[in-house]
Amino acid sequence: MADNKNNNLFLESLPFKLGQTARVSELIGRSYYKKHLLNEKNILEVDEFVILSYLKQNPDASQAEISKFILKGKAHIGKILNNMEQKGYISRNVKIEKGIMIKHSSLTEQGETLYKSTDEKFCALARNALDHLTKEEAETFIKLLDKYKKILLENFEISF
Repeated sequence: MADNKNNNLFLESLPFKLGQTARVSELIGRSYYKKHLLNEKNILEVDEFVILSYLKQNPDASQAEISKFILKGKAHIGKILNNMEQKGYISRNVKIEKGIMIKHSSLTEQGETLYKSTDEKFCALARNALDHLTKEEAETFIKLLDKYKKILLENFEISF
């Protein structure tokens, strides 16, 4: 009988393996959130946490910048940002840039507090998974993932 790998080259490819791994990682994060954090008062939704993490590193980011980073449509991100603003997690300012009105977002004090609380819990989950890799393996893996993502973004157009 022929080797199954030869018949399913796509299933052994880097894009497929990365997609599969990313999906597993996301499902574990969302499952952990539902099981352990959903009923806590000082916790953010997963998408809110990702957005606040980005805003923490990129203060005053625009909706388009956040959308590009998170790889979700601007309209979807806009809905999340509006909701976060209503909850008091972020503030949004309108600026005119090259004659175009652009909303920029930044963390509020409440958003900062919730970010720190949520970050501690998600970092504990990540550390638990990364304990199975050496520090060097984890650093190399992250560098390779970033390099691969950069190659893809430079060579292919993404649309939402």
